[in-house]
Amino acid sequence: MAARPLPRSRRPERRRAHAGRGLLGAAVLILMAALAAAGPPAAGDGAPAERILRFASRITIAPDARLRVVETITVRSTGERIQRGIFRDFPTRYKDRAGNRFTVGFRLEAVARNGRPEPFRTEALSNGVRIYMGRKEVRLPPGDHTFTVTYTTDRQLGFFDRHDELYWNVTGNGWNFRIDTAEAAVSPPPGVPPDALVLEAYTGPMGARGGDFRARVTAEGLAVFETTRALSPGEGLTVVVGWPKGFVTEPSLKEKTTRFFADNLTPLVSAVGLLILLGYYLLVWAAVGKDPEKGVFLPTYTPPDHLSPGAMRFIAEMGYDHRVFAAALIDMAVKGALRIEEQNGVTTLRKTAGETGPLTAEERKIATHLFRSGNAIVLDRTQHATIAAAVNALKTSLAFTYEKTHFVINRKAFVSGAVLSAAVVAAAFLSAIDQGAAVFLAIWLTGWSIGVFFLAVLVVSLWGQVFSGMRGRGTRAGSIGAALFVSLFALPFFGAEVFALYTLANDSPGLTVLLVLVVAANILFYHLLKAPTLLGRRLLDRIEGFKMFLAATEGDRLQRMFPAGRTPELFEKFLPYALALGVEQRWTEQFADVLAAAAQPGARGYQPGWYAGPSWDSA
Repeated sequence: MAARPLPRSRRPERRRAHAGRGLLGAAVLILMAALAAAGPPAAGDGAPAERILRFASRITIAPDARLRVVETITVRSTGERIQRGIFRDFPTRYKDRAGNRFTVGFRLEAVARNGRPEPFRTEALSNGVRIYMGRKEVRLPPGDHTFTVTYTTDRQLGFFDRHDELYWNVTGNGWNFRIDTAEAAVSPPPGVPPDALVLEAYTGPMGARGGDFRARVTAEGLAVFETTRALSPGEGLTVVVGWPKGFVTEPSLKEKTTRFFADNLTPLVSAVGLLILLGYYLLVWAAVGKDPEKGVFLPTYTPPDHLSPGAMRFIAEMGYDHRVFAAALIDMAVKGALRIEEQNGVTTLRKTAGETGPLTAEERKIATHLFRSGNAIVLDRTQHATIAAAVNALKTSLAFTYEKTHFVINRKAFVSGAVLSAAVVAAAFLSAIDQGAAVFLAIWLTGWSIGVFFLAVLVVSLWGQVFSGMRGRGTRAGSIGAALFVSLFALPFFGAEVFALYTLANDSPGLTVLLVLVVAANILFYHLLKAPTLLGRRLLDRIEGFKMFLAATEGDRLQRMFPAGRTPELFEKFLPYALALGVEQRWTEQFADVLAAAAQPGARGYQPGWYAGPSWDSA
């Protein structure tokens, strides 16, 4: 019986979702292992000596939509590449037109060679299963060998409004050998009239629409396909068989829903877990993390509550950062407690003798730790332990004085959120445990990302020091060198992070999105959960008023508030506070002309008495 071509309305537009659903659509057959003996001579027609002589597939469609497939693959081996056996990859994971994942069933029944059972083993892949046929210790003799593979599979049929169909890549397109002849015989569901079958096929590389085939329907109702030319490496045969509805049981809505949840368990677990995490953080933030309403900001011309610059920064940020320590050091220098010296890019803090301005409690602790072993300390790696001790003393003193009274961190709430985050990520990993490579990559990426995060913080901190104000040129040159060195050092790590994220996104987008969003949620709520108390909120309003004064003071108002007007002494007095509040540039600009006039004859610019170095950069 001659084959009827598939009507245009039934062609690939409606079958695009099934184009990859043939279990063998991406199958790769590699003929492997080595035989020392020479093989038979090449064929007289110029065909390669090693090739696939015949690829025949018999597909039987059951009423419950299952398929039973028997593949008969005859190869000619010379021992060059076909040595101990063959292996074949059977993909079982695909995506539909909406991007949803679905998994087809696959069960291997038997493997034979030349009519006798053949040893085999299977190996799980990220997208399916690999079957190795043969044994490593047994070499195939040169000549022709026929391998037979029998398996069953399901979820391979397409169900449409007026017909059902099988779209099946018979040979796959990953062959490294020529295929002399490819054949397929499809047994339709029982009861389908032979004249109701609609046949179509394609030959060539993946996506090609070649027509090098013959198709017919036998008297027994088999749909038979055969290529009319040899297929080159990378080419294959795809067949399409359609029949009227009613002969195959279509999955019910309940079955489709169950399969959808099973196929997309990882993204669903990720989505539900992320919603739970965000819900927890939002509830906790609403309960303990909301800031009291801000008051009215009025310019204040003196530091509120006689706060030190370090304490002011600590309260404003509700935590410690490097500017807290920097502002404290400059304030100590302005008060005459120490002198900052820079030479050849090296910074030294030197304790001064004589009377000094009153130091705050935290500033006295800094001085005690920095000058415990002498009257000078060089700020380099050799003094890391001493500097770290001074920083820790500063943190401890400020936290003891201002945490809980002026703001709360809500650490317990955040730690609980971090534990919940770990549980969500762990649940997503467990739901994807069959995607071994993706799970391993996600776990590795989690640890790697933590290291990359701290490396990025270091890079940003170093470049922040480069662009901060009030630095000598020698020091700035050294800072640029350090920032460039660390940035170049970090580039491979950042590149590996991007590459790993890209790879994970391809293997398991759900895990990738979950990791990114969980990390982002924790960073966001780490800051949002910090909240000032009512006392702290009132103090923050006054700090904002003082910041307004430092950032936008008019000359005549300065004259009224400070009878001496704009003087270098006034500039230096409030400089540590401007640095603490991030407005040192604007504060400095207001005194540019005053500082220029106060410069020593022959000097490049103004230089305060508590600083000694090649230059003072007031820009």
